[in-house]
Amino acid sequence: RKIMEKKEFSQLPKKDVELAFENTDLQTVTVRKGSVKTKDNLTIVNNIKPGKDCIITLLQKNNIAKYVVVLSEREAENTWIFDGNGKKELYICPSGYMYNDGEDIYVMNSKNSAKVYHFQENMPGSPYLEYEVSTDHKEAAISINPHSLLKNSQWLEVFDRDTLQPDEILKYQSFFKEFSLENPSKFKKVSLFLYPESDCFVTVNDLRVNQKVVKNEMNAIDLTGYVSKGDNIMSISFPLASGGQKRMAARILVEYYNYDRVNICSDQSWLTQETYPFPALNFKRYNPKAPKVTEVPEFAYNLTCTDFNEWDINVPAGSLEGLSSLYLHCRYSGDMAQLYNGYTLASDDFNNNTFWSINLKRQESVVEGKTLRMVIFPLKNDGRKFFDNPPDEDEYDIAKIKGFEIIPEYKMKLTR
Repeated sequence: RKIMEKKEFSQLPKKDVELAFENTDLQTVTVRKGSVKTKDNLTIVNNIKPGKDCIITLLQKNNIAKYVVVLSEREAENTWIFDGNGKKELYICPSGYMYNDGEDIYVMNSKNSAKVYHFQENMPGSPYLEYEVSTDHKEAAISINPHSLLKNSQWLEVFDRDTLQPDEILKYQSFFKEFSLENPSKFKKVSLFLYPESDCFVTVNDLRVNQKVVKNEMNAIDLTGYVSKGDNIMSISFPLASGGQKRMAARILVEYYNYDRVNICSDQSWLTQETYPFPALNFKRYNPKAPKVTEVPEFAYNLTCTDFNEWDINVPAGSLEGLSSLYLHCRYSGDMAQLYNGYTLASDDFNNNTFWSINLKRQESVVEGKTLRMVIFPLKNDGRKFFDNPPDEDEYDIAKIKGFEIIPEYKMKLTR
């Protein structure tokens, strides 16, 4: 083809490179790392070894030289062309990427140093000026740890009696929790996760929940039809029993259609009192008081549910200082994953069996000094989803993190 200006070409995979130029306006054609021959009215350049030093010089009859740079595929991916000093400037940065803000040129790289090659015309020897940019190294101590289902819930004491009096047969110990749900969105699902070591039943807004609670197991109870906008009150009632100290822990999870996710965990605000249920003849109601908090049982750290699993992402204060961005690359087994900053959805991902890239510095709300929550939902093997990269057979019906990597991005100014 006829060359009217400087051009940059790259090699296609496994294809030999050959260029042909019309001789009409040319005096000479020379090439580094290739050979030149003429045929009819064409000058053909072949046997080319692509690379940043593979430069074809076209000297026109008006003594103006034009240049063609033939790059390898990888070098072409790392080539940047900017407008500078009234002309096009070519830069090759083997790692990272570059951008021009109109005044200065910057290099973005996952390492705190990088090399840059700037193409120069009529340079003796190598046609590139070589630069090295660097900045201070930053260690971002981001950690990811499993979050058990009741991790933030306190375990509360349920009765500690050795003997029962005859008039105590109908006595209950109840835990009351008042909570207000003011989110403008509709409820998607409201769940009570409850682990009791004694028999009990649940009441919400004076309605007894029609689901059996099993002691010494993790119970997932659907409260969606029992709660309402505004103020709510829930009670968990335990019949009086003897036989030593019992415990319970609970968590209310409110999920909205706007993807807000609110947690209400058992603590000393879940007031307790002893009552005789109506219509007992000796019906009594006592003043509620703060419950006694007990030790967390060892098994509590492994409690999960089948609907999802959770992880805590701890982002220490100052983790993002001195960085352009900080990426979390997460590989997981599951259908989809969500990242929460407080009760608000910050990012989500539908699993394609590659990695999920999260830019922690480009979040709507500040993440430094916070613990983010990652939620992963299991993938059902129902034949309704198709993947370019399908999961293994053992990756269905589970939700787990397979690995994660913290990748910083440094911003370095190129001084020329």
